[in-house]
Amino acid sequence: MMMKGTYLSWRRERQVERNRHLLLEMTDELSRKQGEAGRRLAERQVAVRVAVVRERLVWFVPFFVSSASFLYAGFRHTKNSVVLYPLIPMLFGLCYQLDYAYGNKTTRIKDIAEHIMTKEKHMIYVPKWHYANVSDTRGTHAHSHLLTARCQLMDIDPTS
Repeated sequence: MMMKGTYLSWRRERQVERNRHLLLEMTDELSRKQGEAGRRLAERQVAVRVAVVRERLVWFVPFFVSSASFLYAGFRHTKNSVVLYPLIPMLFGLCYQLDYAYGNKTTRIKDIAEHIMTKEKHMIYVPKWHYANVSDTRGTHAHSHLLTARCQLMDIDPTS
């Protein structure tokens, strides 16, 4: 015959184990969703940067066309090619903006950044205040405090 205290201890252990399993599943799901949200945020930031460049082109193209026409008129009047020299940097600026807004500049920038992160890590410096305590073995995720609090409520070691 099983004693009542032993049965209750066994039931509590089963419940704690079930809760631990559920907590791990919830933590994994939370981490996955946070990663997905981070990816979507990065995509949104790139889209906003491209949109800003496209909006800037709405102003820069008329500026370039009007400046080019006035400079050309000045050239025709003076017959001096020096008057056209400001078109050179303006043309470079226009081409850069067009490449960013409608070309594959964002892909090239992403590729360069990935190359730097994989092959040239020494070029990246992140100040110490930018990240949490690295010696913390529980991790630095935003949900670690929630995980610790829940584990304390259930008398579970959060590092296991």
